[in-house]
Amino acid sequence: MKFKKLGLLFASVPLLVSCAPKSIAGTYGFQLGKETGTHFGMFMHLSDTPFQPDPEDATVYEEGLKKFEFTISVNMAKDDEESSSAIDSILDYFKDEDGNASIPGYYKLVDETNPKGERRVKLGISFKYIVDKAAAITKEETGEDVDTSTFNDLNDSKIIQNLLCATYKDNTFNVYIPVSVQDLYYQLYWYGTDLKIKFDPAAEDIADILSFDIVETEAHAFGTLPTKAQIDKINETFKAEHESCMFTEYKLFHQIKLGLTKK
Repeated sequence: MKFKKLGLLFASVPLLVSCAPKSIAGTYGFQLGKETGTHFGMFMHLSDTPFQPDPEDATVYEEGLKKFEFTISVNMAKDDEESSSAIDSILDYFKDEDGNASIPGYYKLVDETNPKGERRVKLGISFKYIVDKAAAITKEETGEDVDTSTFNDLNDSKIIQNLLCATYKDNTFNVYIPVSVQDLYYQLYWYGTDLKIKFDPAAEDIADILSFDIVETEAHAFGTLPTKAQIDKINETFKAEHESCMFTEYKLFHQIKLGLTKK
């Protein structure tokens, strides 16, 4: 009887191990060029430290989120001063107290896989952080103050997570990046959020130049792309439902896959 109990105990060990959450904490990166010379690098630092939102952030976050920090390292050639200046001006908005360009956020490895067998990593950035940066950039570029409360309708972690599609497999952190604003819109629509964007440059009030309504659409499985038949089906009603919007026809969205390997 004792041997039977021991056998059951050891048989259950693999099940207990397989059900335990696996940590993927570490630094994942991609870099062109050497650190001491001209180079461009991107690094994702995943931590096991629980994510703690800013006390002033009203977003409702799910349980089990952990902290990440995304950093960019750039050193352009001296004969390419124009490009270097443009990149530096963008990165200046994201530099921390030490002068490093970084973006803080949260992540969570979940039990969803895409058709390539890669596990989904829910990835997001604090809504307050995004709005504060957007307001600062707008102020710098236009001199206009931005009422950040106008963005409150976008305060939905699901929208942010569907903007940033990421996966994990074989010590590689993959980020799927839409190649244009249009592709970003079509991606959001496919995953369940329709931002009905309207652009009116003639509007008297600056707040009315760009407006949008948020409508939930059918959410498709993570990592999938629409077929031609599905696109045709969507377009049977899309134009009528998006009159006066920036996008009046639904199309296939395209992404670039960036693989960051563990260091």
